[in-house]
Amino acid sequence: MSDGEEIMREKKDLSSEWEGIPMWKVFILGLGFGTTALVWTLYNVAIPVFLADNYHIKEGLIGFVMTLDNIIGFFLQPYVGAKSDKTWTRIGRRMPYIITGTVLGAIFFSIVPLAASYATFWVFLAVIIALNLSMAIYRSPVVSLMPDLVPSKKRSLANGIINLMGGASAALSLFVSARLFKEGKVNEAFWVSSALMITMLVILLIFIREPQMPLEIPEIEEATFVQLKNEFTYSLRSKDKSLVFMLFAIGSWFIAWNAVEAFFSLYVWRHIMPYATKEEALAAASKALFPFPIVFVLATLPGGYLGTKIGRLLTMKIGLVIFGIALTGIIFTTNLKIITYLLIVAGIGWGFVNVNSIVVVWEHASNNGIGTGLYYAFSSFAAITGPTLVGIIIELFGRNYGLLFPFSITFVLIAFIFLLNVKSGEAGDKYKK
Repeated sequence: MSDGEEIMREKKDLSSEWEGIPMWKVFILGLGFGTTALVWTLYNVAIPVFLADNYHIKEGLIGFVMTLDNIIGFFLQPYVGAKSDKTWTRIGRRMPYIITGTVLGAIFFSIVPLAASYATFWVFLAVIIALNLSMAIYRSPVVSLMPDLVPSKKRSLANGIINLMGGASAALSLFVSARLFKEGKVNEAFWVSSALMITMLVILLIFIREPQMPLEIPEIEEATFVQLKNEFTYSLRSKDKSLVFMLFAIGSWFIAWNAVEAFFSLYVWRHIMPYATKEEALAAASKALFPFPIVFVLATLPGGYLGTKIGRLLTMKIGLVIFGIALTGIIFTTNLKIITYLLIVAGIGWGFVNVNSIVVVWEHASNNGIGTGLYYAFSSFAAITGPTLVGIIIELFGRNYGLLFPFSITFVLIAFIFLLNVKSGEAGDKYKK
């Protein structure tokens, strides 16, 4: 074969490779994202109970420990994501990080219940930090794998599929752990999730091959801290302060939900089932939360549709009202079946809100990179603030877990007030400036 024919063959192979993977393989890609959902769903249910029951840690410190993943991720994930952009090995750019992080994450996750039962608090905390570091190693690379393999025009659909897989993985984690907790098998709940992580990783490695070089090299819009600060300062000085109010609204509603997410299992145990065993409370909390991630992901579909038909801002207001009413209802009942139904309603509202919020931020920002950076800066700050703040309040008021949902609803109301002041952000508003 001549050199010219060889070059043409290589170009043809590369072009074929860059037509993108079949859409059924996007479900396989979703397994990589699903491993993170398996871990964090069970983590948020079980770790607060371990801290309270095994170590008698006060609520303020419990709230802080529950934010360690966000603190570590905030600093480590951008670095690892940028590092993976510049990495190339025989198995790809992202895969070395995905393999390393998933395997280490599965190992440390399986150790968590053993450390809780037999180790001192400081050893347990070290295991938790090691788990958080392991998960942060592959969070950005596994998210970046999709745009590496899917053409731009298909990425919205692919992102929907991946989010669906994440929701399904979270629901699977809650379903399996609820059954195992009910049987008193706390350790086994973690071991099953760890085994599922490795299984999902193996399936990913079998079916997904990273291309040797990208078919299209996207223009990377990296948002530095200075850029984010300048963008926010400019928005504060602008006549239209919609971006500022939108970011404050995002921060407020994430404070509301992250507080609930971090303390829901303890709320069930201390407020709803005070005479239950730890295992019974964990099973009940897992069962009550089980439908939420599926409903949330499914609700993003009509939420996105409504955003295009009646407007993003109105859709978010409707979603926030639904979310707030559902959380308010939980205050007035101790019936876990009713609470489960109310969380299903809350999931619908949460889907309406979240699917439209980042799009509104993009509409106002100078570019999508800066918009994404601002969105995650405020949501990450909220994920750190919410659990810590509500933990301190619960502790100060005599470990009164009945304050959890009033706290959350207060920040939903604050978010709604901020949202009322967002006057622009619909499709095309960027071009009207």
